[in-house]
Amino acid sequence: MLLEQLREVARMADTAKQPEDYRAKLGEAERSADALRAALRRTTDDAVVDAVFKQVSQSCTACHKTYRNQ
Repeated sequence: MLLEQLREVARMADTAKQPEDYRAKLGEAERSADALRAALRRTTDDAVVDAVFKQVSQSCTACHKTYRNQ
């Protein structure tokens, strides 16, 4: 669901008006969410899934730190 939400945000007209840095961070979040989806499908190793989840969290935090509620 997260991956699809990020994809929808990327398609929004308002997103095209945002700075390149915003769009780059959004793209990174999308790639991280896709990596998490893939990890959940291919492994039951909690350490692997936790590591990929941490990447998702970091990408979201990086964007929110700069752009949330603007």
